[in-house]
Amino acid sequence: MVTIDENTRVVYIGVLGGKGAGITTLLEFIGDMAERAGVGHTTYEGCVMKVNGVVFDLHEHHLDDFLDGQPRADYWYYVADGSEGPCEMDVNFYIMGIERIEGVFFNKCDLIDFDDELIDLEKIEARRCLELNRIPVDGVPFIPGSAAWAAEGRLAGGVNAVAELLGNILALSPPM
Repeated sequence: MVTIDENTRVVYIGVLGGKGAGITTLLEFIGDMAERAGVGHTTYEGCVMKVNGVVFDLHEHHLDDFLDGQPRADYWYYVADGSEGPCEMDVNFYIMGIERIEGVFFNKCDLIDFDDELIDLEKIEARRCLELNRIPVDGVPFIPGSAAWAAEGRLAGGVNAVAELLGNILALSPPM
């Protein structure tokens, strides 16, 4: 278990997407990796990791969660269902109160055989959606991958894609 005391900095990461985007599979894989490494574990709503004295608390959120107000998060990541096509990310982040997205993970790209043209269309649509919502896109990583492949231990498109996402998350600075 991750221990938290009064000197521990906690970073709350909201992992947002539509139902069926595969957020649960993604966070369970990350939590299982953290547990095997002795730095974290899965939780009811996601997973927790303690790295370099900072606790990263990743919580699964769905668009419906915003009907009762904005859930708490220091940083937001969006998980899009890559098998749904570019229009799946038609979300109004601005109205939801989200001013910044730190990264976009296109999950389930295995279902489209990691087709480069479709993934490029996903990236274009994701950028357009973020820009329409007044969210800066400079420096935002768009990572195609498959949480299911990661859970199966497949490196290319699976473990490596999740590791890229995780590297981006762990590079975040704790809020002051």
